[in-house]
Amino acid sequence: ITTSATPKRAIDQAPLNRSFVDIAMGNSHTCGILANGDMYCWGANRPSGGSGLFGTFGIGKEDDDPKYSTITWRYPRQAIDTSEFAFGSNFATKVTAGANNTCVISAGSIYCWGDTWNTYRPDRLATSLDGPANRAAVDIDFDGDTGCATYEGGATRCWGQNTVSGIPNAGMLGTNSSTSWVPQPNIVSSPLRDKETIQTSVGQNHACSITKEGEAYCWGANNAGQMGTGDYNSSRVPVAVAQTVGLNSGDSTMVATKVAAGYDHTCAIIEAQVYCWGANNDGQLGNVSTTYQTKPLLVAAIADKKFTKITSGKYFSCAASTTNEVYCWGKNTKGQLGRGGAPAWA
Repeated sequence: ITTSATPKRAIDQAPLNRSFVDIAMGNSHTCGILANGDMYCWGANRPSGGSGLFGTFGIGKEDDDPKYSTITWRYPRQAIDTSEFAFGSNFATKVTAGANNTCVISAGSIYCWGDTWNTYRPDRLATSLDGPANRAAVDIDFDGDTGCATYEGGATRCWGQNTVSGIPNAGMLGTNSSTSWVPQPNIVSSPLRDKETIQTSVGQNHACSITKEGEAYCWGANNAGQMGTGDYNSSRVPVAVAQTVGLNSGDSTMVATKVAAGYDHTCAIIEAQVYCWGANNDGQLGNVSTTYQTKPLLVAAIADKKFTKITSGKYFSCAASTTNEVYCWGKNTKGQLGRGGAPAWA
């Protein structure tokens, strides 16, 4: 296994050669869904040095072959057998991966497996009784041990780890609770509770959502300004991101369409351009500086382009333009910017 500073295609050891409709990366594994609903994973099923029955591939073999708890796949192989396990005849349509966990959406329901659930087999998550019931999940994101999903009608629900070590007022679930762990999706508190959300992104210690109207809200840790609220106050409930919500009469606002929460920074597509805020030690805000920002700041170097997709990792971000160009910036010690031989950050 080697590190690469340029993009490389995953080796085809299965009859893939077909289009992936969704793909997700965890700490040590990657999973993707093909157009026909088949799911393939590769990487570590239980990371080196880990303990417990991680089972991030969801292959469900703990009863008849314990060796599957520690295998590493260095090429894509089919993971979940949808005919054998929880999905029945339904296919997975969206996938997301956390530290040592994997979750999918299938027929509007959320299924998860791995370290957090201590199971190899997909386990269906029941939703809490608060807020609208019996609505289908349409989008999902997971980071670390926290997950959030957007449901039909726009409700955002989160589950998993809620507290943030060393930051007492931060609540990863946005439910105004100090409970450390919540096993089932709970609806996020006001002011987001009564709004229709279209996308939610979960970072290392904070999360953000975009509403149908193009407003952005964040919650959780804000020690680096990653919530974009103009201050460093952490929160257990959603708080409006500056410039995307008019806090006072007459305020001018901009429309946000995508958001990506990273380790301790955030980037978003606002008015088809890229804005970032939060920590900037490694240039992850893309502004040729290392100064932290508590409000959205335009990435000026690519301001002449229009963008449709954005993602944020640990100390770096990437965005895809309307002309199918990909731009990356931030930390590059492992070649994560995909530009070949490159400095430690750019």
